Amino acid sequence: MGLQLKKPIIFAYISTILLFCSLLGCHREKQPPSETSSYSSEPSQTPPTSPTPTLKSRTIHTSAQVSAVASRPIVAIHGLGDTPSHFSQIFDAAPFSAVVILPQAPTPYGTGYSWFPVAIPVRSANSTALKKDVLSAANQLCAFIHESNFEKKPVITGFSQGGILAFSTAVTCPSDIHASIPVAGFLPLTIPDSLRDIPPITAFHGTEDGIIESVKARESIAQLQQRGFHAKLVEYPNVGHTISPDMQQELMRTLGSYL
Repeated sequence: MGLQLKKPIIFAYISTILLFCSLLGCHREKQPPSETSSYSSEPSQTPPTSPTPTLKSRTIHTSAQVSAVASRPIVAIHGLGDTPSHFSQIFDAAPFSAVVILPQAPTPYGTGYSWFPVAIPVRSANSTALKKDVLSAANQLCAFIHESNFEKKPVITGFSQGGILAFSTAVTCPSDIHASIPVAGFLPLTIPDSLRDIPPITAFHGTEDGIIESVKARESIAQLQQRGFHAKLVEYPNVGHTISPDMQQELMRTLGSYL
């Protein structure tokens, strides 16, 4: 004869299991995947969590064999889901010696960080919410740059979200920036009518970018040029949402020209 459990015993057993799960948590939310392994990977659409109040940063010194370290610093802004440590690798073969400051976005996102909420791919360049969030992040970076008390105005660069912010800080706090070199970004902010001058902008973008289409960068540069500002775009055929070797080489050369 098989062992038979009476109903009260079964109910008590199930209740104990449910109580155990409620105390220890049988369900855990999936974490968004890391996007720091490659600049060409598409970021997860998992929304970021609440931001922390202040910006942290990482400082590196490029190690090219030249006689002196440039006195003008570089501020390099990472993209969505990335980290300052990972983004700093683009400077490993820099042909100049300089101090590079890499601020960390305030909002945890997977194994990295996010500067502002954004849908992937970026379709609406004129979203009111996007403009508001980008302006908030640009103001944070402008405050970071201003409070850093650099001896000379920095050159600012960034990729993807960082590229958007390299564009945006150039029109938000232009007097604090020497030059801006956005990569795979665009300018979602409205250019203020009162703005009379901005730092020179040289943007880089792949023509096959499926995350932030290159047409957005073209439109941004055209708007700046119509206002009489010094702005140009260098496009790379058959390059997606990534920093290709050719793009990286020209980025380093352009950064070095402003130091």
